[in-house]
Amino acid sequence: MIDINSISGERCALLIRHAEREPFPSGTFGNEVLLTEKGYEEAVKLGKSLSGHKINHIYSSPLIRCVQTAKGIVNGLGYNVDITLTSQLGHPGFHIADTVKAGPAYLNMSAQDVYRKFANGEHLEGFTSPELLKEKGLSYIVNQTSESGITIFVSHDSLIAHFAYACGFADYRTKWVDYLDGIAIDCSDYSRDLINSFTGYWNYLAVATACKTNLFDDIQQGLSSSDELIKIRRYDHGVLSSLLQVLKDNGLISGTDKQLTLTEKGTLLTEKSPHSLKHACIHWSTEHLTAWQSLDYTLMTGDTAFEHIFGQPFFDYISKRPEKLNDYHKAMLEYAERDYKDICNTVDFSVFDSIMDVGGGYGAAISVIRHNYPAPKCYLFDLPEVVDNIKIPGIKTIGGNFFDSIPAVANVILLCRVLHDWADEKASDILRNCHAALPDGGTLFVIENCSDLIDDNLALLSLNMAAVCRSFERTSIQYRDLAEKEGFSFVDTTKLNALQTVLKFKKI
Repeated sequence: MIDINSISGERCALLIRHAEREPFPSGTFGNEVLLTEKGYEEAVKLGKSLSGHKINHIYSSPLIRCVQTAKGIVNGLGYNVDITLTSQLGHPGFHIADTVKAGPAYLNMSAQDVYRKFANGEHLEGFTSPELLKEKGLSYIVNQTSESGITIFVSHDSLIAHFAYACGFADYRTKWVDYLDGIAIDCSDYSRDLINSFTGYWNYLAVATACKTNLFDDIQQGLSSSDELIKIRRYDHGVLSSLLQVLKDNGLISGTDKQLTLTEKGTLLTEKSPHSLKHACIHWSTEHLTAWQSLDYTLMTGDTAFEHIFGQPFFDYISKRPEKLNDYHKAMLEYAERDYKDICNTVDFSVFDSIMDVGGGYGAAISVIRHNYPAPKCYLFDLPEVVDNIKIPGIKTIGGNFFDSIPAVANVILLCRVLHDWADEKASDILRNCHAALPDGGTLFVIENCSDLIDDNLALLSLNMAAVCRSFERTSIQYRDLAEKEGFSFVDTTKLNALQTVLKFKKI
């Protein structure tokens, strides 16, 4: 069992072998072999020995014996820790470059014999070179070990031995990796953190590229091999191979080049997923990314980098480009469907007879309200070019501009993540028009991320708003001040979710 005293550093990774297993059936890789009863008990014992430490996460090979080990450790810890399955740690693991070519070595030799050849410098077909294995394995482990405390990685003996040798951590030619044994890696290397952060956007843009080219949709719809993708989509073979590997590293696809499949996580980036994030992924990789590259301009001037680059304010820019406008509202809808799904558990809308979602985009919030409360009249108000794109049963859409006027058709107005897009002067104009549209005693609900009511300081979001919209994320007090100056009386605040708060006002 791994030596607990070997754990050091603010951030530590434990790469350990699974617990004792049943024997492999002859001529197999033993993929379906389970732990013995003793093995599971030993995994629980290891968890108990770690219970005084902060365990952040457990990553496990999808091999059953590894998953059982991870669950045993959590059982022993006595508190819940998330377990993520990844083929990086087995089936096949990052020490294997080609499963078809590497497989015969394990069928013809023991894992120890394969390792000895690797450590003796003999090249075995299908295995990752020591240099690449060190780079690939360390990058994966360090990137997952992002919090102070311990992150556990459950794998199998061969991967651990190969990786440990490639990194110079251990040599298992004389004493083999025992059950629940392995290596502790101090990941508190801040220079490595910085170096990795410099190119973090590479990873995101690789995923965004797969979304833009509908790669996830293609795999879902049956283009399940790299050869088919190359033939039909005319991709470059080498670039596609690298992109597919990045997607595998991110847990978005699995399988071999001959039979690619989407993981559950990967299906979220397809068009047909009921919980799709495809358009949200694409959104940040276009003009927003360009604006961020000129954040220094915003820092020096206080003006938006977006307008400096593109010659007009963000919302004017997308409103004049139908495709951009549609993409933006699709992306915002994907977020909004998650943000507002519990709004009816937070606010009782049954007491109102008419509700209007102002600046509601594609109507995520008002759709949830309509579904739960069919009695009130429901309205969606946004720019004509926005509401012309949608039809929602039971909801009347009205086109207009909330800076000009808002129709007086409802006794309740919702502003869901609208005000944060605008500087104080513009936000005040919106609130003034809401006040004019409501009857005396009418209700205004403002839903926003309030920086004083959540743990996140919202600094990055504020930088984004500054670079793109000349705005910022506010406190609940700042929203109250804006609304009260336009004639509203503050009633109360209610938490909607971990980020968002509902601020309730009355027209006086």
